[in-house]
Amino acid sequence: MSETLTRPPKRIFVIGPMARDVMDSDGIPLTAHIPNIVEATRLVLQKLEHLFIAPRQRSYYNPITRHFSGVDLVNVAAATGIATANFYNFTKWVLREGGVFRRNPELEDIVLIRPRRILDVDRVIGMLQREFKQPRQHPDGTPVLDRDGNPIEDIPEMVVHHEGHPRGKYFVRRVGNHLLDYPTPISSLSVSRQFLAMGDYVKEFSLGAGDIDLAPFEQRLIDIYFQTLEDLARNTPFGCDWGRVRVLSVEDSIEYLRR
Repeated sequence: MSETLTRPPKRIFVIGPMARDVMDSDGIPLTAHIPNIVEATRLVLQKLEHLFIAPRQRSYYNPITRHFSGVDLVNVAAATGIATANFYNFTKWVLREGGVFRRNPELEDIVLIRPRRILDVDRVIGMLQREFKQPRQHPDGTPVLDRDGNPIEDIPEMVVHHEGHPRGKYFVRRVGNHLLDYPTPISSLSVSRQFLAMGDYVKEFSLGAGDIDLAPFEQRLIDIYFQTLEDLARNTPFGCDWGRVRVLSVEDSIEYLRR
């Protein structure tokens, strides 16, 4: 295989008053590289794959990486860390025996929203708020206003008091007889090492890969996040009832909560 096929594509610069002459940094016309772009794409995506998938023949492919569907242990850290923090700060208090479901028997479950992409979180929250927001109220029933005097609207929250909680209470959103948790922790993955590394490769080799090529890798990180939550709920001694959890896309969540 020629050197052109085995190294990343060169950065491309555009010169000329009408940008008609497109050349690389060595002054070679871009057209000379076109037959190799497909192969360059394969090489770039192969490198992205290396960031996330531990090949089975490598020494670090072990029962732990198998548990996470082949993802390198070092790349599991961000997703598992964020999920673990969310579990101990929030999820375990909602699901533990004798908690909010026992005190409020009309409640059926808690819906956890699964975004398609890591940076989808703001869009997801916006969709949920448009569907289920209500004017916020003070304890005396008067509306909560912003600085301009306009009513603040959001999905209603309920306060759950628990003497064992570090703050003595926690807040959870409620729609009808369902609890709802925004996927806010997942957005923190956008500053993780592996997410930033993916973005760097796309910027560096923009001729070889696009944003859509990152989606499968993001989905693996999101898979690990929810898998970690479930594993902790099922395998820690807090009496958590994972059967109360529904992990749904935002579209399915809206349809489910409308019923």
